Amino acid sequence: MLIEPIEIELDKPRKFFLSMKALMRAEQDINRRRGIPAAQHTSIDFLVWKSAAGQVAGTDSIGLDLMVTLLWAGLSNMDPDPAITFDSVLGMMDASPLTRGAIVTKIWNHYNEVTLKQKKESPPIDEVEDSESLARRPGANSGVSQ
Repeated sequence: MLIEPIEIELDKPRKFFLSMKALMRAEQDINRRRGIPAAQHTSIDFLVWKSAAGQVAGTDSIGLDLMVTLLWAGLSNMDPDPAITFDSVLGMMDASPLTRGAIVTKIWNHYNEVTLKQKKESPPIDEVEDSESLARRPGANSGVSQ
């Protein structure tokens, strides 16, 4: 299953993709920004899911630092321009016609698509029919021999 980059309207339409490399960079950056010692680093998955759970429960919203870090990682993954920095992403968001909530929703949906993809697609129907037909052949039963 191939996941495609998405487009997010910030200061202009931009391509965004959370590859494993981008997620790793986001994890390292958010832990560094929050001053968490290396031995106590928190996974990006935990941070994203914790934020989502807080939003659903109505007790919290996604931290701006986490949202900007994910945006930075996904944008710089698609465009290696060194001008795409944490601070420049804040400016891009300010210039966006989208609300903060709409940007969060786009990030969340893409994050889910990338991280929850199926490991293996189902086999083609021809292969399933062939394997089932083998089990129905006479003498192929796995019962007691007489």
